[in-house]
Order: sequence, then C-alpha cells, then structure tokens
Amino acid sequence: MVTQTGRAASVKDVAAAAGVSLGTVSNVLNRPDRVSAATRARVQAAMTDLGFVRNESARQLRAGTSRTLAYVMLDASNPFFTDVAQGIESAADAAELSLVLCNSGNGASREEAHLALLQQQRVQGVLVTPVDPESPLLEEVRRRGTPLVIVDRTRDDQSFCSVAVDDQLGGRLAVEHLLDRGHTRVAFIGGPLHLGQVRDRLEGARQAWADAGMPEDDLVVLATEALDVREGRSAGQRLAGLPSSPAPRPPSAPTTCSPSACSSRRSAPASGSPSSSPSWATTTSSSRPRPPYPSPPCGSPARSWAAPPPSWSSTRRPTPPTSTTRSCSPPSSWPAPPPWTEAPGLRDPSLSRRFSRRVVAALTVR
Repeated sequence: MVTQTGRAASVKDVAAAAGVSLGTVSNVLNRPDRVSAATRARVQAAMTDLGFVRNESARQLRAGTSRTLAYVMLDASNPFFTDVAQGIESAADAAELSLVLCNSGNGASREEAHLALLQQQRVQGVLVTPVDPESPLLEEVRRRGTPLVIVDRTRDDQSFCSVAVDDQLGGRLAVEHLLDRGHTRVAFIGGPLHLGQVRDRLEGARQAWADAGMPEDDLVVLATEALDVREGRSAGQRLAGLPSSPAPRPPSAPTTCSPSACSSRRSAPASGSPSSSPSWATTTSSSRPRPPYPSPPCGSPARSWAAPPPSWSSTRRPTPPTSTTRSCSPPSSWPAPPPWTEAPGLRDPSLSRRFSRRVVAALTVR
C-alpha cells in the first residue's frame, strides 16, 4: 500500500499504526521470539493493512551481508548443472535463503564478471563450477571475505571446500557393466580431455579395460571439443561410421590352404621344390574391394575371399602345408558371398540421428 504522500510504507508507518516503537517492529522482523504473541500479531496486522514490504537493501547495508546464495554454473544447457541447481535451491529454501543463478557458458571472462558482481551484492556465499579450478580468481574471492565452494571440480592443492563426483570410479563402473554384458569393443566419448572429470573417467575406463585383459586398441576414444549437444551429435555420427569389429589381418604363418589349392592337388611339393602361391577369389558384388582374409581350412564353411593387397611380396605369401590328407570341394560349388555394405549410419541419415540422440544422452546425463 502507498501512503498519502505517494511513497511506500516504512517501518515508521508500521510502528505508528500498531502503536509500538521502531525497535519492536525491528524485533518482529528480525527476532520475533523476543516479542509477545499479542504484540507480534498487532504489528503484523499493521504491516498487512499498509502493504508493508521490508527494505532488504537497507537491511543488507546495516548488516553488511544478504540472505542470498549464488551458484555460477558452467553450462546452463547441460541438464547435469540444472539438476545441481535444483538441489542447491532446495537446501537454500530449507535455510530460508534465496538463490541467484549465473551461467558462465564455459567462458572465463563471464565467470569473472559474475563473481565480481556477486561480491558487490554482498551475497552470503558463492557456489561455482569454475572454468579453471586452479584459477587465482577463486582464491581472491575468498580472500575478500566471500565464502566459496567449488562444485564438480577439485583443486590440486585441496585448499578449497569442494563437492565432486568420483569420476574415475564412474568410468570404471561403466566399462565393467559393458564387459559384464559381453561387449568386447567399446567407445569412450568425452572431452575436451583437459577437463578433470573427463580425464578421470577415461582413466577409470582404461583401468577396467586393462584389468579385464582386453586389447588396448578395442577401447576406442572419440574426443570432443565440448560437453554440449552439437559435439555429442558429431561424436554419434563418427561412431556410427566405425566398424563393429577391427579389420582382420593376414596370418604371418598360415596353416591352412586356399580352396583352389586344396582341390587342385592331393600332395604338397617336396621340401625345397618350388611351390605355387595359394590362389585367391575376387568378389564382384560391389565396386569396393573386400578386405583381405586368410584362407579357410579345408572342410570349413564355403566363402569367397578377396585378392591379397599389392603390398604383399612374393616372399610373404603363405606356402601350402605339407599334409597330404586334406581336400576341398571345387570352388564353383561354393555359394556367393553376401554383398558388401557400408558401415551403419553412412548411408542412412535417420539411423545416425537416432544413434546420435542416444550418444548425446549418454554424454550429457552424468
């Protein structure tokens, strides 16, 4: 309510309307337990009638502090940080404090501007997910008298109070879960790798992978430039284009013979006599050549195999075994190989989009 002079109702107006002193009104506002129930009710009724709203700025000026907390989040578009903000707000409500949210957007200059403004506003405390947890700016804020807590980061010197996730354990648990499900080829997506939590997750994933005795090359790392939707979509497209298994390599000391070699002779040349190289079949199901595969053992399921790469020298080509007991069916009776297809996602944009959404969810939901 506005008084007859056109200004907002003040503490003096409330005291006059309730018939009490200014100190009594102040006690009702700040220390209600010191005022009797009857007097407190009369003062509160006068506040309601006058539409009185306390001047928090004046109170802050006298007290030198506010009843406000602030959280400077790293990326407001990341659901993880909005969930953290909701938890902070719940705790602030329980303490009868208000919460101010600021977004640095992964920018050091914006973070510095937010921290400077919050100090000017005399907030009661600051929670921050810093762009650089080692920044001297954080120490400067605390030195000036503003309590500061680091969220989702830690400093190497452990000089700040911080609340963070054990990201190394998280990376280990994720890989162990995939191994338990029978997966033998896993991709790790995250970045940039200089971020502590990303680096710790990758370290935990590699430890679990090594402890399981898996080949190091089968843990594929796809680094991203940021933890956002655009980079997640890009990583999903790259992942969709990867083969589901590593390309097979030709054996260095083969013990099997090719189909045509087995069918054309019953015995191998004597030791020291010249021997012909095993023959290879060339598929024509696609304009793209099939990758080289080693020759199948005699009696194994029939398939066609691509010609060896030109880089193979004649000295590296496998020689037929000395056994004289193996034989194979004529190559003409073997069925044609399946057509060569592109890796999933390269020709099907909808598949890439669907896969990207899953990768983005895995990337952003922590």
